[in-house]
Amino acid sequence: MSASCTPQPIVLDEDGYAHGPHVDIQMDNGGYYTIKGMTTPNGRGRHTSIHSRGGASEVVSTITLNSDSSCYIHWLDSNNPDRYSVMWHYEGIDADEVVWQFLMTLSLGSAANLIKKTAETSRYCENN
Repeated sequence: MSASCTPQPIVLDEDGYAHGPHVDIQMDNGGYYTIKGMTTPNGRGRHTSIHSRGGASEVVSTITLNSDSSCYIHWLDSNNPDRYSVMWHYEGIDADEVVWQFLMTLSLGSAANLIKKTAETSRYCENN
């Protein structure tokens, strides 16, 4: 397992959103995770996304943390042969704790289970 990152300055887009670099973490199974960060124009909204690529996770394709207390999880549907994901929204989570859980375990499934266990509310988001 190894991590790679190309250092780059934070870039503001035309709407004032700040985009940082992304980091890829290679896994022993040949897959990898990509972590990306962004802030909103007022600097109060932190958004972190962690994506599974190439089969790094068998149960979660993406976790997107919005600020510090809500997130979306794209769960992989093992019953679907094309492995499409189903999306759930969770409120009342601690985003820093979720990032810590992921970094300590390098498992999106572990981080997602922490979210399910600690969230105050959850709702299914229909795919459109």
